[in-house]
Amino acid sequence: MNILISWIGRHDCESSTRQVEPFGPIESIVSSEKYHIDEIYGFYQARYVDDFDFDMRRYSAKLNKKYGCKVFSKAIDDDVKVSDIGEMHEILKKEITMYLHYKKSISRLFINTSSGTNAITVSLIMLGRTIYESTLLQTWADVAERKSGVEEVNFPFQISYDILRKQLPGDTQTKRAILYDNQSLNVIIGKCEKILDAKRDTIQYSIFDRNLLIVGESGTGKELFAALFKSSSVRDSKKFFAFNCANLSDQLAESELFGHKKGSFTDAKTDKDGLFKISDGGILFLDEIGELSDNLQAKLLRVLEDGLVKPLGSNKYEKVDVRVIGATNSPQKLRLDLYYRLAEGVIDLPPLRERGKDSILIAEKILEITNDELKRITISRQGLQINYIPKSFDKSAYDFILSYPWSGNVRELKTVIKRCCILNADTIINEDTMQKECFKRFYANPDRGELQLPIRDDITCKLNGEFDLMSEMKKIKMKAINESIRINRNLTQAARSLGFKSLQAMKNHINSKARDSDE
Repeated sequence: MNILISWIGRHDCESSTRQVEPFGPIESIVSSEKYHIDEIYGFYQARYVDDFDFDMRRYSAKLNKKYGCKVFSKAIDDDVKVSDIGEMHEILKKEITMYLHYKKSISRLFINTSSGTNAITVSLIMLGRTIYESTLLQTWADVAERKSGVEEVNFPFQISYDILRKQLPGDTQTKRAILYDNQSLNVIIGKCEKILDAKRDTIQYSIFDRNLLIVGESGTGKELFAALFKSSSVRDSKKFFAFNCANLSDQLAESELFGHKKGSFTDAKTDKDGLFKISDGGILFLDEIGELSDNLQAKLLRVLEDGLVKPLGSNKYEKVDVRVIGATNSPQKLRLDLYYRLAEGVIDLPPLRERGKDSILIAEKILEITNDELKRITISRQGLQINYIPKSFDKSAYDFILSYPWSGNVRELKTVIKRCCILNADTIINEDTMQKECFKRFYANPDRGELQLPIRDDITCKLNGEFDLMSEMKKIKMKAINESIRINRNLTQAARSLGFKSLQAMKNHINSKARDSDE
């Protein structure tokens, strides 16, 4: 289904009886064979159009009969100032989000920028370039020649960046990282059902102003969904702070979150407000929330339940109103009572290996941005100028991207592609190139006596006095076989990916290992 979002203005309604061009902006778009609009969701303010209800019914009937296009409309209260950008932005964002939430089969979303006041146009452009994956359209009309038409708006990236950076949370580095992942400003790339459901549910939770728990492996995009929650929230214009809870002492974490009073500990030379106090009225994003100690999780629970914060060294509680987004890759580390209180909304992000062809879309975007970044760099060596040659994937690279498990998810995919671009002298990135860079992983922790072998499923072998190499190799081989079968979901493909000449060869190998175990 192709949907058009538009303001319904006087010129649209006045064209309800016109059968020849020039049409109003909406009909110019609907009549175009290029866009095939199935449904229109429009806004209007009745006080600006005489007998609007009658004109609206007549206009809707014309579009439905002539073009087979359904029209749904929403009246904006007469006391709303349609010349106020801030007010129109909030109203349109809320209404469009609610409408789209119940549309599960949208092929393309279009936004008409030619109807309404300047404030309405600016608001629709901001929404179309931040929250919604949409195509902006503008129309033109030549009354003398009786012609009208429509064209897509090619929005300058720099202007888009200026709009989006005010919508995103965090410091400049965070905003640049988000923009880097998607220069086209569709921040979260993906069309698989799980990602679309996650995006829709995140927006729904934000509209109803609920706490949110985002669960997912490292590198699955938890920060991006926190940004999506913020940008579509009623607290969008309020304060937003992000805090990583990992690898902090209890005292430091408590001081950062809840604040402290002068003299409460050795280095507490002045009073300090915590992030909950600073974020009052806004949103606080707690990344790796499961890493907090049980003691701090209990204090966090008190904040979520009663909105009460007690700084270190104080005997008094302070009232705050903060919406909390928690993110973790280990929900089992959360206290149950905190989990139940925080999980008013839960978003479970799938790993990249379960997102099918999304991995191809993401890889292509990463490659496009990396090529653009590296070709701007000119290297001079011994009087010679070396220019970067843009790279592209061949079919074997695409097959590899789809089959590889990507334990580091998008973060790993990005670093592998960057290495391929930098180290590969050829213009083509193939399976061998990517496999070579993927297998450059070797982690050791002598203190724990652990060695992580550089193989696809990152199996850890413990090196101690009882280590049995042959026994561990058997386990590694069987685990690799089972993992390959799980990922490929096809025995023959699994056998080939492991280097067996045939499925029977893999079966023979498994049977021989079983006999060895019995002996």
